[in-house]
Amino acid sequence: MKQKHYRRPPRVGERCLVDGVETYAAFDADLIDFRILARSVDAHYGEVPPEEPAYYYTQMSAKPLETEFYVGGASDDEAQINLSRLVEASKYCVLRKEGSDFEYPAILTGYEMEHTGVEHYLLVTMNFTARLRKPLVDCELTGSGTVYNEGNLASGYRLTVHPHQDMANVTVAGMTLKNLHAGKDFTVDGIEYRVTEEGVNRFADTDITAFPQMLPGENYIEIPDGVKVTIAFYPAYL
Repeated sequence: MKQKHYRRPPRVGERCLVDGVETYAAFDADLIDFRILARSVDAHYGEVPPEEPAYYYTQMSAKPLETEFYVGGASDDEAQINLSRLVEASKYCVLRKEGSDFEYPAILTGYEMEHTGVEHYLLVTMNFTARLRKPLVDCELTGSGTVYNEGNLASGYRLTVHPHQDMANVTVAGMTLKNLHAGKDFTVDGIEYRVTEEGVNRFADTDITAFPQMLPGENYIEIPDGVKVTIAFYPAYL
């Protein structure tokens, strides 16, 4: 008796990545739709008669993001397994789709599944809450300099000092760091909110009261002459 082999049909939707993994190759999940839904704006203001309100600030919520996939397999059971694996990979992830420079750090908030009428294929709608950003930007400075943030939101940045000699203390970007050791990177991480030296917690050796933020546009970073620093951040958008 001849063995039947499953042949995956050609991908018809856009290429989609979950944490850098292509959904079609890994989960037999073909992206059909990828859309940002309406989101709320929290605007604070006070009345100043008679012309117009006094505007205080606006806070944008995370974006509701909805995706649709056809998820298949060699059998109904395999389609269900592929769906389960896709959901597990998408719980907390970074989504990207073909043809866009943007990426979406996202949390899965729910999903729905329905049968398509096509053998071994499911239509899956997945709902996320997500932020909008571009990929990580890295730059090096030796001494003070300007870093440009093309995003229109402030975002935390990671500052790493690369000491070539032991330093009792050094002040960079308005932060005083103590007891730096030659050849050991000292990092103040405003992306993941931690301070480390080669992975070891060094928060106590700083005077920081808040983690550093990269504002939209030009940011002047003050660094002592001869001190080498790496800065990394994600340009973030409303």
